[in-house]
Order: sequence, then C-alpha cells, then structure tokens
Amino acid sequence: MTISTKSSYAISAATTLELFEVAEVKARSWAESFDFPESVIETQREMVPESVARWQRLIADGGYVWQARERDTGRIVGAAQAAPAVDSPTSLLLDFLYVLAEAKDTGLAEALLQYAIGDCPAHLWVIENNARARAFYTWHGFVADGTSRPMWRELRHLRAIRLVRPQSMRSE
Repeated sequence: MTISTKSSYAISAATTLELFEVAEVKARSWAESFDFPESVIETQREMVPESVARWQRLIADGGYVWQARERDTGRIVGAAQAAPAVDSPTSLLLDFLYVLAEAKDTGLAEALLQYAIGDCPAHLWVIENNARARAFYTWHGFVADGTSRPMWRELRHLRAIRLVRPQSMRSE
C-alpha cells in the first residue's frame, strides 16, 4: 500500500527487508538534529540491528513501520511507528517519527504523524530541550503531562518528557 503526500514523497508500510534502511535513517536523523557527541550518534548506529529485530516482531504481529520515500530517488527520508501501550495515559504510543533535514518543513512530518496515529489519542516521549519537536507536537494537540524520565546511556544527563494527546483530533 502506498499513500501519496505532496508530490515529492510517497508513504508506505515498510517491509521487513526495508527496515535496515529505516533504522539508518533514524540514526542519521539523530546526527542531523542534535548536537550530541559522536559517541551518542555511534550508539544509534550500533542499535540498528536491535531496532530492526524489534520492528520485525512488530510487523509479524500485524503492526506497521511507516516509511517516506522521495519519488525521484526512491531514498527513504522519513519514518514513523506507533504501537499499543499498556499502563499509560493512552492506548497508543508514538514510538518514533523522524524526518531527515532535507525533508523538514515540507509537510512530510505531518503526513507521517497522520499515518502512524491518525486522529487518535496518543502519547510519546521527547527530549525535554528539543524545542522544535515540542512545538510540532503541541501544534498537533499534545501537551506535557508532567511525567519525565532520564534518557539512556550517554544521555543520562538529559530528560525525556511525556506528551499526551488525550482526545481525538476529529471535529465533532
């Protein structure tokens, strides 16, 4: 299934064979978006096989990892994934949404968000000082609920905050 967005990109569900490329886009997005030490970026690259294995299980269980490809080149420039959540403020967790720098400000992030969670109530975790991401999610109805946690490994000095969109975004 392929879904059009704008004229430059096509969004589709990734196959298990495409997941390595999706994971590499995630790692590259971190390198482009954050001023982290190279060790943090390298950790993201090292996590590619772990991410792929997790997403393969998700797909085998009927879930989706959404990918966005440039129509001209076929390169993946963005991806998103959501999954059911338990013991959480909503039943849907937006696990990730990444867009490479070259595709930012094109509407692609909004399209990926729509395909990953639609208009459903959902929640996500974002690095507290990631102002761009926080503004994006606030625009789409998410609010901080006061819950935070430390990041992992080399980023323990940073905090992630939970953003929640408690209601459907559909107009009643």
